[in-house]
Amino acid sequence: MLDIIYLILIFIVGSISIQISNGIFIMPYLLYLTNLKTEKSIILAAVMGVIYSLQTERIVEILFFFALFYIIFYQILKHLEYTYINVVIFSVAEQILWALVFEKGLDYIGIFVPFVFYNLFNLLFMKLYKKTKAGAVKQ
Repeated sequence: MLDIIYLILIFIVGSISIQISNGIFIMPYLLYLTNLKTEKSIILAAVMGVIYSLQTERIVEILFFFALFYIIFYQILKHLEYTYINVVIFSVAEQILWALVFEKGLDYIGIFVPFVFYNLFNLLFMKLYKKTKAGAVKQ
């Protein structure tokens, strides 16, 4: 259910014209999917990439970015655990990758505000991951 709701949220946020980075919503969820390491997570990451890319004119570039992100963080998650201690490392890495590809100009607010939201969403998804790992929420 979370997956469907989140895909709809990404579609809505990508469709409306707002001045915040879409990476705030996309990157923490993509990291969460990468950490699940299941076939379902690969399919959801691909669907999320298609949904986001269809709202722009850079379809191939965005799909390549999502695939590259999944591969890079899959390798990182082999060495770092998906825990609260590493949330800042993951948030900084996500923000840097998103900014390199999608952001045109950054200022202090364009760096600070997304960093706060990356951390909040990553903490939320880590809490959800702990529940799914414990068996409280069925995937």
